[in-house]
Amino acid sequence: MGNDNGRVAWLPSFGKHILALPSKADALLPVAGYTGVNTEAWEKVTGKSAIYCEISDESFGKLFGPWGTEVAGQFRFSEQFPYWDNLLPGVTVTVDQLKVRDQLAGLEEALDTLKPGGIKVIF
Repeated sequence: MGNDNGRVAWLPSFGKHILALPSKADALLPVAGYTGVNTEAWEKVTGKSAIYCEISDESFGKLFGPWGTEVAGQFRFSEQFPYWDNLLPGVTVTVDQLKVRDQLAGLEEALDTLKPGGIKVIF
């Protein structure tokens, strides 16, 4: 999809950037948070307008090959099981057990750290 970050693409015909992922906009994904909300963080950091669009697993696979198919499966699994520690209690190590919660960064903070090198936005 159009630029170096692999997921947010400029759509000239709409005058918007689009984040297309194989997941519902309101899904809570353990590794990504609420997918549809991630566009808000991207907009705040880049200053560019963006919309979220759910893309089919098949289309994501066509865009990214075997990697896309694998990621789509992971996202759909996470939609069904958003709380991994409840899936396998006693086996899954949580952030709190690792005592690293205060070291975690949200998407906005993570994107902001890329600014010196620049989040590359293609127009």
